[in-house]
Amino acid sequence: MKTAGLMIDFQDRILNVMSGRDLLIKNTQILLNGLKILNINLITSEQNPQKLGATSEIFSPFLGKIYAKNEFSCLGNKALKDEILKFDHLIVFGIEAHICVLQSVKDLLKMGKKVTLIADAVASKDEQNRQIALNLMANLGAEVSCVQSVLFEILKTSEHQNFKEISKLIR
Repeated sequence: MKTAGLMIDFQDRILNVMSGRDLLIKNTQILLNGLKILNINLITSEQNPQKLGATSEIFSPFLGKIYAKNEFSCLGNKALKDEILKFDHLIVFGIEAHICVLQSVKDLLKMGKKVTLIADAVASKDEQNRQIALNLMANLGAEVSCVQSVLFEILKTSEHQNFKEISKLIR
C-alpha cells in the first residue's frame, strides 16, 4: 500500500489561534520527523496563502512541494488531487478539523482511500468543533489514531531499522 502524509493548512495566521496550539505544534513536529525518518512522502496544502500566508516556518525542515488552494477540501484543487491520487493510504493531520480536514477526509473516503486521521495533530479554534469533526470522520470510516501509534504501526517491530530513531522522538 502506497502511503503519504497529508498536512493541511498549518499556516501561522490559522495556527496561532488554535486550541491547544503548543501541543499541536509539538505533536506535528514529532510526526513530521517520523515520516521523514521512515521515508513517507509528504503532501502539504496551504489555504488561500495570498491572504493567510505560507506554512509556518516551524515546519520548514520537513516540507517538500506545497500546494496552494482556495477550496476547503484538498481534493477540490486539481494539482493537489492529482498528487493525492498517487497514494492508497493518507495519514491526515491539519487545521481546522471541522472545515478543511473534515471536507478533505470525506472526499478521500468517497474515493475509496484508506485514511488514518492523527487526532493529536488535528485542531480547531474551538475544542467542541474539533471533537464533533473527529467523531464524524470516525463514523464515516476514517481510522482515528495518534502520532505515537501511527509511527509504531508503520515500524511493526522493534527489529525495524528505524526503531531507535523513532523511539528517541517520543521520549
